[in-house]
Order: sequence, then C-alpha cells, then structure tokens
Amino acid sequence: MATTAHAHGFWDHCGFDGATGWQTFEGMDATWKGKYVRVLDGEERYFTEAYKDGSGCAHGLLYNFTLGLWEEKLTPICGNSGFATGWTMWESHYLMDVAQRCPAFPRVRASGIQIYTVSAWPALTTSNSTQLGPYGLCWTNGTYNFSVSVPNSDWTALTP
Repeated sequence: MATTAHAHGFWDHCGFDGATGWQTFEGMDATWKGKYVRVLDGEERYFTEAYKDGSGCAHGLLYNFTLGLWEEKLTPICGNSGFATGWTMWESHYLMDVAQRCPAFPRVRASGIQIYTVSAWPALTTSNSTQLGPYGLCWTNGTYNFSVSVPNSDWTALTP
C-alpha cells in the first residue's frame, strides 16, 4: 500500500514458490468489511483461523459472513519456518522516528486467542505462547500504549 491504511493479510514464512512474503494482503475497505466484519458487543470484529493439516501444511482462513463459511485465504504452505503456528499483531513498522509524530489510529484489539489441539480449541498459555512487545519510538517513548488484559489471550494497542 502506498499510504498508511487498514489491511488484513496472511504472511508466508516458509517461502511459498521460493520467496517469503504476503500471500494475501487486502485493504479493509467497505466492501471487505461487508463480507468479513460484524459488530459484536459494540465493536467491529472479524475472525481468522490458522491451522496445520495432517500433512503439516499450514492454512489460513477468514470467516465470510456474507457466504456463511470459512474462506481459505492462504494457499496451503508445506515446509518449515521459525513459527510453529502463527501470531497476532498490530504492525507499526514505519513509526520509528520523531518525524512521523506518532499519528493517531483506531484502537486495535485481539481477543479470545486460541490454538487447535487434537480435538479442542483451548486458550493460549505460557506453554504454547510467547509475548513479544511492540517496538518503535512511539511505543518506547510512551506515546502509544500496549496492554495485555488476559495473558496470552487478549491484547489492545492504543494510540492517542
């Protein structure tokens, strides 16, 4: 994207077709939101699922409310990477210097993060999850706030 924008994507860590990178990266415009977003408990939400099949291939799905089904957005990736399953994040990669002046963005939150085990979806714990904090000047200088309301399960990124 040429400017700061709200987007959703699936990243390929294994090098699908020989190169790592975004396999799916979509702007979250009104059309996208009409398919994938619904307001629940007063906030806009969308649902993703990432899993490995019996062959060890990773899949990425996004729930399409219009069609009433899980839509595969990540071509199955078969191979090894440094990530066992996946992650949630809010990317502020380009907010690394004072010149950016730490722009305001809407609140971003991940909640109810779970991992699929043989037959269930338990919440993440310290045994199957790690917490990596946000980086960049806007976070470290205290302008932005990153909070974890439920360890390994819920986080919120707040900007001014």
